[in-house]
Amino acid sequence: MLTFIFDDIDLDFAFSRGLLEKLEEEIALIMGMQEHYSRPTLTPEERAANEDVVNYCAANLATLQRRKSRVETFLKNAEETLATVLSS
Repeated sequence: MLTFIFDDIDLDFAFSRGLLEKLEEEIALIMGMQEHYSRPTLTPEERAANEDVVNYCAANLATLQRRKSRVETFLKNAEETLATVLSS
């Protein structure tokens, strides 16, 4: 579970946004790899040889997308909590 401690708010949000950006970059890279290794111009033999890579990409992609979703939710909740605390 992700937790948020308001020690250095600007640094904490910058770190979270940086993490989100890195996850988005990794997702784009893996999607590109998956597309490359499963492109329609491959022969059946090439496609069969690449099956493990495509499956590996799919598993990593699912993991990274879940992680990205958790970070987005965490960041949204932290921003809402901070706004509530600051407005009190």
